[in-house]
Amino acid sequence: MSTSRITVLITGANRGLGLAMIQELTSSSSPTNQPLTIIACARKPPSGSPVESTPDANITWQTLDTTSSSSISDLFNYIKTNHSSGIDILINNAGVNLDCDPSAPENEKFKRAKTTIDVNYKGTIAMTTTFLPLLKKHGHESLQSKSRIVNVSSVASKIKSAPYSSSVAHAIKNASTLSQVNELAGSYLTSVESNSEKQNGWPVGKNYCVSKALINAASTALAKENEGSALINFCCPGWCNSDMGSLTGKPPKTTREGARIPLHLAFGNLNGTTGKYFENDDISDTGVGEVREW
Repeated sequence: MSTSRITVLITGANRGLGLAMIQELTSSSSPTNQPLTIIACARKPPSGSPVESTPDANITWQTLDTTSSSSISDLFNYIKTNHSSGIDILINNAGVNLDCDPSAPENEKFKRAKTTIDVNYKGTIAMTTTFLPLLKKHGHESLQSKSRIVNVSSVASKIKSAPYSSSVAHAIKNASTLSQVNELAGSYLTSVESNSEKQNGWPVGKNYCVSKALINAASTALAKENEGSALINFCCPGWCNSDMGSLTGKPPKTTREGARIPLHLAFGNLNGTTGKYFENDDISDTGVGEVREW
């Protein structure tokens, strides 16, 4: 066993699935036997860490707003200064679902759409593209010498989960560059702002679904562009009892059970798999997932 530490950065780490990942990584059921440095990020980091560091898992908390370029830049500079060798794993977990949030004003349709796309899609991709240079060129030996990026998506990302037109569905599934996906995101927001979603082939009131589909498309494109240096995959953690998961009923899984899939993509033996979507057979299953169509 190598004694060199694996450095992992997790966004949205102060609650829900993000916090559950940290709990798993510091427990006896950790998916790795390697010592860890965990950089836990949140808009409002807790005043005292809800999870204690251990000799094999050192946790540091940092402030991060993924919708703010200056906040991302500050984190980048912090890591570049304090972790000069780079990071091994980036887990983009931060996200929102305002479609099901009863506190979201109905009369702020465009604002809800823009916030959802800004956080779920643009924030995830900004983190990915910003931190790719800090991902170690040759990842930790226990990770098949490949750095990892894990983007938390959703079963709602599947094209069949929302009524897209055939042309929009084809464009999402076949986007080959990040710029193409960015254009799709812009087209969606323009359609929402002009109340012309249906006419332009987009689903109505499905901001969360669209944001996650865009994540999948962008992750696929970025995986192809960075095939030689990093494994970039995305997943549905299942229906978990987080604040977000509880918006739509009583979830059948704990957040720690949901953490198994993203942690498998971060630390498991993937045999070089990149640019793929992972999920279980059912959103209540507690396995580590398999490659599925989205």
